[in-house]
Amino acid sequence: MAKNVTKAQVNAVARKLAEHFGVPVSTFTAYEPGYHSGGWTLAAEEGVPYEWTIEASELLNGSGPVKVFSEPVNHWCLGLYPA
Repeated sequence: MAKNVTKAQVNAVARKLAEHFGVPVSTFTAYEPGYHSGGWTLAAEEGVPYEWTIEASELLNGSGPVKVFSEPVNHWCLGLYPA
């Protein structure tokens, strides 16, 4: 198991989510571990569905080239952890 999620992985997740939701990648703001949760977090408050984090978590966990575990922190912030 990886010790930490890398900034490159966070950026790859943001790109994948931007493509999925049909929004610019700049819709998502990345925060380093400890700011909103124990892992990296991606926040989005506009341009995505209200509970986008639930859909994003289902999309990311267990599939695709970006190997991270994600979980909703709340309706606007998604936690990213080593898979």
